[in-house]
Order: sequence, then C-alpha cells, then structure tokens
Amino acid sequence: MRIVSPLLSTAFFLTFLNCTAFAQPIGTAAAVNQDSRGTPPDRSIRTIVLGDKIIHNERIETNTKGLLQILLADGTTFTVGPDSHLTIDSFVYDPDAGAAKVTASLGKGVFRFIGGKTSKTPDGVRLNTPVGTVGIRGAIADMAFGLGNGTPSHIDLSYGDDITLWRPDGKPIRLYKAGFSIVIEGSKVRVHRTPEWWTGFFQGLISGANGGGGGAPIKPTGAMVVASTLPETNSNFPLPLNSIPIPTTRPDNPDLGVVDQGNNDIIRQRVENSSGGGEPPPPPSERSMRVLTISSEEGGDGVVGGSTDTDQPTTLIVQAGADTGTATLSQGTVTLPVYNDTAFAAHSVGGIASPFGTLSGVAYSGPEGFTAYLLGMGGDPSLPFYAITGTKTDMAALTGNSVRRYSFTADPIQGIGGVPFMSGAAGIGMSGIASSDFLVAEPGSAGDGSGRVMQSWVAFNGTGANQQSAIGVNVGALDSSGFSLERRGSYRVASDGPSSVLFGQAATLTVDGAGFFGTNGQNFVVSDDAPGQPGHFFDSSSDSFTSGTGFSTIHVGNLAGEVTNPARSLSGTYQGFATGVIENASTGGAVFGTSGSPSDMTIAFDPARKSLGGSITVDAQYYDDPGTMTVAFGDGINGNTQNGASAYIDSDTFAATANPNTAGTHVSSVDSSVVNYQRDGQPAGTYLVSGTPTNLTTLGVSTDHLCTTCDFLKWGWWGTQVQTADPTNPSVEGGRFSVHLGTWVAGDIANDADIANSDLVNATGTFKGMAVGNVVSGEASYVAAGDMDMTYNFGERSGTLNISNFDGHSFGGTMNGSVGGQATFNGDLSGSSGFLGGSANGAFVNNGSDVAAGAIGNFEVGASEGDWRANGVFAGGRTSVTPNTN
Repeated sequence: MRIVSPLLSTAFFLTFLNCTAFAQPIGTAAAVNQDSRGTPPDRSIRTIVLGDKIIHNERIETNTKGLLQILLADGTTFTVGPDSHLTIDSFVYDPDAGAAKVTASLGKGVFRFIGGKTSKTPDGVRLNTPVGTVGIRGAIADMAFGLGNGTPSHIDLSYGDDITLWRPDGKPIRLYKAGFSIVIEGSKVRVHRTPEWWTGFFQGLISGANGGGGGAPIKPTGAMVVASTLPETNSNFPLPLNSIPIPTTRPDNPDLGVVDQGNNDIIRQRVENSSGGGEPPPPPSERSMRVLTISSEEGGDGVVGGSTDTDQPTTLIVQAGADTGTATLSQGTVTLPVYNDTAFAAHSVGGIASPFGTLSGVAYSGPEGFTAYLLGMGGDPSLPFYAITGTKTDMAALTGNSVRRYSFTADPIQGIGGVPFMSGAAGIGMSGIASSDFLVAEPGSAGDGSGRVMQSWVAFNGTGANQQSAIGVNVGALDSSGFSLERRGSYRVASDGPSSVLFGQAATLTVDGAGFFGTNGQNFVVSDDAPGQPGHFFDSSSDSFTSGTGFSTIHVGNLAGEVTNPARSLSGTYQGFATGVIENASTGGAVFGTSGSPSDMTIAFDPARKSLGGSITVDAQYYDDPGTMTVAFGDGINGNTQNGASAYIDSDTFAATANPNTAGTHVSSVDSSVVNYQRDGQPAGTYLVSGTPTNLTTLGVSTDHLCTTCDFLKWGWWGTQVQTADPTNPSVEGGRFSVHLGTWVAGDIANDADIANSDLVNATGTFKGMAVGNVVSGEASYVAAGDMDMTYNFGERSGTLNISNFDGHSFGGTMNGSVGGQATFNGDLSGSSGFLGGSANGAFVNNGSDVAAGAIGNFEVGASEGDWRANGVFAGGRTSVTPNTN
C-alpha cells in the first residue's frame, strides 16, 4: 500500500478550495450513472462522468436512469436521483475558520443531502425547493418532490438533528427526530412517522439502475482488476476522489480540515508509520460539567451551591468506549456513569464512591450527552449532590413561531410529582391538580426580546368546607443562555385557615454559559436563580408579617412536543370585572372585594412581544365599610413604562406577575380613607393567569353550561399579597393584604350604539354559561362554581340573570341596561328563604363583528343563616335571538 505525499494532497486542496464561487468548480462528481447532464452557465449541455468538476450555477439534470452524487470540499454531498434536477447556487468554504455555507435550488425529483461543515454552520444550508426553503442542521435529509405517482412531496429526517421547512408564508415546520417526515399536500402540511415503504422506494431510486457504468468506455471486470498493477487501495488519488460518501455521520478530520470520507488511507498510513504499527486509542472526550452540593449541614431544604466549594465548574473526562467518566473537584474525584441515550431516559444510580460518601439517586439523560445527576449523599436525597453536563444549544435553534412543550421531572426531595417549585411541607395534596406543560414561546429572531416561558397549575381537593385549594403561576422570558422566571401563586391548606402566597425566582442552571442542551434544545435543568441563597423560594402567610422558611427545588425539562403557529388573536385592550376575598394580616378578617365598572379590570395584549399587562381595582366593602385595592400586573400601561414578567403563549394561555412600579399597587383599608401604597423594595405577590374549564365541573358547573364556542370570553384567576408602608416610616411594613384565587373575566365590551345598529335592537337574546367565585361560610373560605342563565330584551334594555347550583344556592334578579356609552347592566339579586340578597354588574361583549355575542359580569351576595357570603364572576355565550313581537 503506497502513501500519497502530504505535500501533493495539500496542494490539491489549496487549488480546489480557493476557487472563487462564480464560474468556478465547486464540487466533484464522486459517483455517477450515465444519463446525468449538466448545463454550465453560458455553455452547452454536457454529459457528466466520474471525476468531472461541477460548476457554480450549473443546472444538473438526470433522466429515468440517471444518478449523480456531488461531493463538495467540506464533505457535503448531494445525491440527485432519477428524473430530477438541481442547481448549486453558491458554496463558500473557509477551512481555517471551519465554516461553510451552501445554497441550492431543487426542482422535481428525489434528492439526498448529507451535511458536512455546511450543516454544522448556523444557517449553513439553504435549499430552495418547490414546497419552500429547507434548512438542515447536522442531518441526513431525503427529499421527494412532484413524483406524480400518488406519493405526496415529503422531506424525511433519516439521521441527525434538525430539519426546518419555511413555507412560502414564512411559517416554519421543524423535524428533530429521525424517522419522521414533513408531508406536503397542496396547502396542507403535516408531520408524521416516515412510512416504511417510502424508505424502501427512495433507496431503490438512489441505488442506481442496472447498466450504469459511470461513463467508463470499457466496464472493468474482476479478472481485469486482478491482472492490473494497481495498488490494493485507491490511496493514490486525492481525497475528494478517494471514496464515495455513505449516509452516516463523519467526524472532522483535523489533519486536512475536511470531513473524513469513509476509508481515509492517507491518515491511516501516517498513523501506522508514526506509531510503529497499530492505531493508538482515540483521545478521551472532555465534557463541561457543573457540580452543586449541599450548602448547609442540616439539609432538607434542597438548597445547594453558594460558594466555590459547593458550586464548581469541572470537566467530566470519558475515555473512548468507556461507560464512566471522572471529574475532579476541590474535595477529590468522582466517577459517574455515562449514557448514550438518543431519547430522554431515567437511570437508577447507586454505589458511587465520592469524597461526600456513597452517592445514589437518579440520572436523567438525553440526546447528545446530556445528563443531570440528581443524587443524594449516603442515599439521602435531602443531602443533595447535583451534576449537569451536555452539548450546548445554539439559541438560534429556538427561534421561529412555535410553542415548545416541556415536561418536568419531580424534585427528588419534595417528591410531589412534576409540580415545580413547591415544598411538600406546604401540605397541599395534588390529587386534584390540573397542570400545563412548561411552555416556551419562541422569539421571532434571536435577541428580539419576545421569547417567553410559562407554566401554571391549579388544584382543588374537595368542595365546600372540606376544600384544599392551590395555584402556581410561573412566568418569565428567554435570555441569551436560557430563561428566568417569577414564581407566584397561592394556596389554602384548610378552608378555616389563612392562605399563603408564593414568592421567588427561578432560572436555568447554566453549564459553561449554556442553559439549554442538545441541538434542538431538548433538555434543561431549572432551580432557584441564586443557588445557595436560602429563602429564594418562600411562602408568605396572609395572617402574619413573617415569611416561611426558604427552600429550593430542581427539575429537569424534556422537550415533549411543539405547536407551530399558535393563534394569538387577542390584541389591544379589553375590559371586564373582577372579585376576590381580601385577607388582612392585622385584623385576621376577610373582606369581599368586587369591581364596580369595566374600567376597573383592564388587560392589554401585545402579540408582537408575546406579552400582556393591566390592572385590577376592587371595592372592599363589608356591609357599609368602604375601601379599595388596586394591583398592577405585567407590562406597564397608562403611561407606566416599567414592565413586569408576562407571557402571552396563545389566545387561551397567558399569565403575568406584579408590575414593578410600586405606585401601581395600593390599598385603602376598610376603616380608613388613607391610601397605603406598596412598600418600596418589596415585590407584590400579584399574579394573573388564564383559566380553563378543567376544574369547573368538579366545582359545580353543569356540563351543558360549559360554552365551547366562547373563545372571545376570557376568564381566569388572580391573587396578590401587598405589603404596605407605615405612614410614619416608608421602610417599615404597615399592613399586609392578601387575595387567594380571586376571579376575573374580560372581553371586547359592546357599545350601546353597536346594539342600536344591529339586528338585536328589537330582539331578545338568551345566554348560558358559568359562574365561579369565592365563598365565606362561618370560618371556612373556599372556591365554588355554578350555572349562569340570562334572558335580555335589548329593545327594552331589561332582562333577568339567574345563577344556580352555586355551593347549593340559587339566586337571581332583574337587570337594567345603560343608555349610551358601553352596553352595561346591573341589578339586585335575591334568593331562597334566609337570603339577604346582593347585586350584580355586567356588560355585553362582541365576538368580532357579532355584536353582544356574550355576557360577562360579577356578583356579590350574602345570607343571614349560616353567615354565608359569596362573590364571583360570570360569563356566557348567546344561544338564541328571538325578534320582539311588540
């Protein structure tokens, strides 16, 4: 076996790679069957044979037997199947920088693309196809367009990381799992598993037809090869002609700056000559790792890090072929198992010797070397040893117009399922929980500030005086490495006890600046955003000026799916109504808060920024004692330029936490006209989140009253804890006021003129929907729901509102409408024996051009027997319209 001079090989590559892009060779025909033709710019058609240079902008065409494989200098290959055509528009390769970019136009036919350096360069591959523009990252893609045999156009991810199709309307569709295809049938685009027969059919097309000789005038036979004086291998030839690429990944060749194509005899012989025979073992891999260990001897609170000894960057060194790796810490070394999982998996880990004692627990692993070791010292999870490693995600991979869904693992100490950032010490059962995935709304482009994250959950265990209730709202934004978020929510362990409000911040735990791992951002690890700082997660009771003990949790996020082009139809400002029960830490009493007009509940949506903001004002009135509470959330409105955390995921899923401008939040206690503004430097515990019908039937709403066509009506939950300042000393807390699971409803409120100009002006409409709110009965406080029915004569501006099955009570009354301005109504409510009565406020809302398609409002009622009181909101859709006969 002969060795090609390195000088000769290098000279060839310098000549090949330094060609300018225009009117110059950009690739080589590395494999060919006859009946492949090329038309270089301003030249006549030629038949392409093995070894021919492919010219920039040359149109490549094959007939029914034709087959051509084009090899570019960076290791990228295009296979052009029968009856197909392709043009390579541009190719730029800088071997010193390790960067390459290619743009090609694919027409009708079948094609295979195998990425070299191009597909490892951000935005390195752009293929213009009949169905849109295709981008490829580290992948093998099989593509078929316009076959005419009943098979739709499709793009298959055969191997690798990521394929994105941008349709003509600019909307992206992404593949990130091998064995799946993007299927295009006219205007319909879908993703599904690649049918087995497609793969076989495709392979048959690109494997070559019988009789193809690659352009050789005399086809070689076995006898001719034996009799020849050729060397045993083809290592006499420069590397681009040395082998034909096969559809497998290829490691970078550091010696030549190109991708190794199969059997690289030049490199092999150099190794053999220098080592005296035999190949040395490959060098070990070095993986960046972060190790966090317990920050206090007591343990149990999950708090890790906080010092150089408890939060250490290190390197996990893995020898080639080994199933373990070793990391060196300031306390000594630790050897951990390594995994090569291509999908998310959990591994039981035990018996790991370390300077901290024997470690055991669970390791979560995913693609591309991601592993999160959540172990306990001496098998005790309350003495944590956490280690994280993985392949850094290029955050540009998270751009687009999709919503990513991630699942959460349970915290190993708290052990309450996938509910994040909660302590088991809270005492809340999660059997009745309704939880969302962790949702990531991708930014339109990297760094544009519109990337948002959100997760929420609500739990009701039992009803009435036996109820436990809780809600969690976690909302924030993407940043250059991962994300950060605000932890908010509230819970009540016992109906006759105080509520508690959730506080704290969380963020992705970064390793060497990376918060997401895997080419497609498949995994991350999230915990409190300042490891080692006790109290970063804490719960604050409504009946005390002190806060609960600080703690931390840790969760692994795994990409579970993706929703493309989510609807964000809400835009601009909406108004509505709100209610809540206000708890006063000073008196221990509960006061009902109910908004009086639509201007008291304002919510504004910004689809471009995927954000929202607004404010709620409720009148705190217990019999004749007046007072108010105002809270601001999310983006600043009405001249306030400060923005708080918010996320507008889609038209049904959104949330926000307190606006940081303390002037937007204030309270007037029921026995004083003095307004107590929020104490500076103390964040309010405010949250607002969209509601879902998941729990409403459990709480009392009849199934037939759940409006399935009322997407234009938005409702949900809100809460807060406001620490007010002492009037004599602004730095001292003067009062503490809390709301747990208050309710709100909003929509596009109709004007009286809208109705006057519609078919409703002389008609009666019927409405049906739900009512949900809070009850205080004796010492118990809990959430309840029921049915709402309304009939309204728009000509006479009068009707009846009835709420039934609300915690066993039914009540109603006559509603009288406004004249001029907004189409609002109000009236008194009464009910069964022993019922003192109450009142309701409401308004009609539009569904686009459909005037008064729904009715929304709030109510407050009370009864003498049993000291039962309630308030809440109602919302319903119009079910019929009957012309008035008079």
